[in-house]
Amino acid sequence: MKKLIITTAFILSGISFVLASTGKALNFSGAQSFKKEFPDASMVSYKKVDQFVAVNFVSNDTKMEAFYSTDGEYVARSKAIYLSDLPSNATESINKKYADWTTGEVIEYDNFVDNVSCYYVSLTKESRKIILQVDKDGHVSLYR
Repeated sequence: MKKLIITTAFILSGISFVLASTGKALNFSGAQSFKKEFPDASMVSYKKVDQFVAVNFVSNDTKMEAFYSTDGEYVARSKAIYLSDLPSNATESINKKYADWTTGEVIEYDNFVDNVSCYYVSLTKESRKIILQVDKDGHVSLYR
């Protein structure tokens, strides 16, 4: 789906997000589903992005983001993980090929509509930034 690709781009361009607890009630389609799926969520904030609602929150000390369609369907999730959480062959490949790059954020992404799961790794070197995509089998490719 083109819109989910755009959502993925949004995730990656805004990989670092600021979480703020607003104290306001959640008011979007899918809010009840979100509360049921993530009952322990804290520091919840949300905003409309294209045809989706992106919900930023913390669950079990992990920064996460859930995406809901305007109809309230839970369509995707991303969460911050560690480089060491990637498949071992991916970690080895990244450490070897990008040894002189600094690892930034590592994100696990699950798209429930298209049934796609993968990882994104941001790397920086001087003023250059790249993002790698890693599939569940550990194959590494340049995302952008």
